[in-house]
Amino acid sequence: MSKYLAFVDFPDPDNFVLVLELAKKCGYVDVVLTGRPVDLSYAPSYPAHFYKDFNFAKFALNEEHDGQWFAKHTVNDKDTELVFIVNAIRLYKFLKQCEADVSKIRFFRAESVDLPLKFKHHMHKQEWKFDLEADDKELVNNLSWKTEDALPGEVVDADGNIIRSSHNRDKIADVLQSYIDKNEQPMMHDLKELSKHYDAFLVAGPFTDVETALNNGVNAGRIVAMAGAIRTGTIFSEGEARPNLFPDQFNIYADSDAAEAVFKHSNIPLMLIPTEATKTWGSNGNGFVFSAQAIEDSGPVVTKLFKEYYGNKLEGKFNVFDLVAGRYLLHGSKECTQPVESIYMDKQGRFVIKCPESKEYKYEDNEPLLVRTNPNDCVVIGNMYPTDTRITDSSVFELFTSKV
Repeated sequence: MSKYLAFVDFPDPDNFVLVLELAKKCGYVDVVLTGRPVDLSYAPSYPAHFYKDFNFAKFALNEEHDGQWFAKHTVNDKDTELVFIVNAIRLYKFLKQCEADVSKIRFFRAESVDLPLKFKHHMHKQEWKFDLEADDKELVNNLSWKTEDALPGEVVDADGNIIRSSHNRDKIADVLQSYIDKNEQPMMHDLKELSKHYDAFLVAGPFTDVETALNNGVNAGRIVAMAGAIRTGTIFSEGEARPNLFPDQFNIYADSDAAEAVFKHSNIPLMLIPTEATKTWGSNGNGFVFSAQAIEDSGPVVTKLFKEYYGNKLEGKFNVFDLVAGRYLLHGSKECTQPVESIYMDKQGRFVIKCPESKEYKYEDNEPLLVRTNPNDCVVIGNMYPTDTRITDSSVFELFTSKV
């Protein structure tokens, strides 16, 4: 039976379901959990001016907003640890409620917490409230981030929003600590306890700990990763929509140095699922998506997970990102793949996947540097199933052995 090592960035619902599917379909699974560097004093949502001031050509905030909202350089280590433990408990409870055999899953704590991001991803409100008791959820939902409610010393902006609130931070931290005190934590293993060989690495998060595993002598038959982009790392004609906020997809952008190091292990074949395979934006119209009906058909536990994360609403289609990599690892068809001719990196550290689907690029600076050429590499293009079969509705969760 195949043995897989998954690197998971939680708490997004697609990662929870990814681990569930691996647990249901495989014998034993090792899962490296990567948390997010957070500071709970920051406001839980991005204001309108964030999108207005974001330069999508350069993928950077204008300098005058550096240090505010999305672009901050400090991390609260205590908050980061708190959120990591909370999300580990949530995942563990979710798996048990879905009747996964948790005795066959080993959880590993990632060595990297403070990733070398150009910004820090602070928590969203929906991430705070998932699986909380009703009173705690109401408390979190009712926290005010408006200037008129600011206390002395709190940081506000010109648009009438609180940027940082130590008062709100303390309330959120108390709620999360209470959650930890009331729930069982999964046993966390050290990365030194990883097996020496796996049939595949499944990369559903930053590459930081993938590099660490390889450096420690852990090997794999192949690497399947939700990573990279065919279009977004380059410049095209004016007006063409870009299907991703990040130039390489978040898993690479979070630690591009580690991604480059992993790619240079050319003896391990790569299977890349680029961001275009998971979205239906712009020129890409065949991305892998979930419908609201598909989620509801999966049963009450998965439905609750998605509903709480998306504000108690299930409407339209949902992009599932990292789960697509897991789906391909377990059930993918070669009919929807193309060979990767080579992988380049431009002077801004953005990766370019060259394959038959690629367009002619207009580089912003000098020609990019060659990172990797391996005849066994391939990339998933659009839908991973036969040509006219689209993954929607109840077929999305048909791989579960039972309703959960």
